[in-house]
Amino acid sequence: MQENRKYSLSASSVYQFGGWLAPVLTERFRLKKIWLTLACLLVVCSTVLVSGCSDDQVDDPDNPNGDTSAFSPEIRYATQFSLEAVGNGCELLTDGEDQQILLVPEGATAPAAYANLPQIQTPVENVVILSTTYAGYMRALGVLDAIKGVTTEAADWYIDSIKTGLENGSIQYLGGSGMGAPNYEEVQALQPDVVLTYISSSTDVEIYETLKTLGLPVVISNESLENHPLGRLEHVKLVASLFNLDQEAEEFFDQSEEQIQTIINKVSNQLDSPTVIWASLWMGTVYAAADDSYVGALMKLAGGQYLFPEIRGVGSPGISLEELYARGKNADVFVYPSWPPWIGSLEDIIDAAPILADIQPMLSGDVWCYQAWWWQSGDKLPEMVQDLAAIFYPDLFPGYTVQHLLKLPAHPAG
Repeated sequence: MQENRKYSLSASSVYQFGGWLAPVLTERFRLKKIWLTLACLLVVCSTVLVSGCSDDQVDDPDNPNGDTSAFSPEIRYATQFSLEAVGNGCELLTDGEDQQILLVPEGATAPAAYANLPQIQTPVENVVILSTTYAGYMRALGVLDAIKGVTTEAADWYIDSIKTGLENGSIQYLGGSGMGAPNYEEVQALQPDVVLTYISSSTDVEIYETLKTLGLPVVISNESLENHPLGRLEHVKLVASLFNLDQEAEEFFDQSEEQIQTIINKVSNQLDSPTVIWASLWMGTVYAAADDSYVGALMKLAGGQYLFPEIRGVGSPGISLEELYARGKNADVFVYPSWPPWIGSLEDIIDAAPILADIQPMLSGDVWCYQAWWWQSGDKLPEMVQDLAAIFYPDLFPGYTVQHLLKLPAHPAG
């Protein structure tokens, strides 16, 4: 797995303007001195401004109007990419693989200092996505119609327009379902403006390198490596940069952040935080979320108290079944991070680990899993946080319907 990287945008310059403040003087010669001083200052300032404008015009032949006003969003949480306005409406994108790519609006000219970098003309219109998560960000921006190829079959999509596109042929399934490699010939035949993908394994590296060898423009969005939920959501800004929708992404993100803060404020004054275990079982091993991972941060946003605070890292390390039982026997809530059809009932958990049958959340029935569309709903983060807050504090959210998590029944349906 790729090591997290941190980038920072250039800080905007902040100027403070002062003014002259002088008492009204009766002596004529004092007044004369002040007026002469002011006149000199005006002449000097005018000379500097004119000289500065003239220098800009001469020194940057690609930017004759001295225009460096391209909007570049502030990146506050994400660590896996950066964006920087570099003039002529262009942006410098540094992606999750440290690729530097110049995003050049249609009709614009690349600034001379960046002309040798790989370029993508924006807005893109023909996009291939190798992860369903990108579709959520594109939905938020209103650009789902740009998707022309995917690596997830129609039956596994929960975004109606993509499912419909796969059925009517306007979107092509390119193979690779189950995180495998796509059909490279079919990807190449689509002649995409950009392929959006990620790197989290050696297979992903091979896919990335093959796409690059074929001469395809590839952008790496490693949103899954972000520790903070808002860091993941902030990848909407990376996607937006490809469509010249930076301001729209900034507004969407700010609104989402405000909605989450409202939820935080609502639960933060509660005296007792519910205790939570967040773990799954696979081949006899328990995988519990790390406290400082995406999941750990998600629980904290919703006001939950995680019962494995000592597990550090960004993933879900393996622990013993006995450890899970010891911590979980008196827990209030159990979140099982899987989704149908891989998990469907409490009986499925008991079959895998009979020892868990008498822990408190199993007895009370307060056990939840992801809905099947969880990973296609990255743009719905405020709803996800509110879902968890409503599970943790049901009295604070009377009548609320949880949308992205499923309360597990005791037995399989049917």
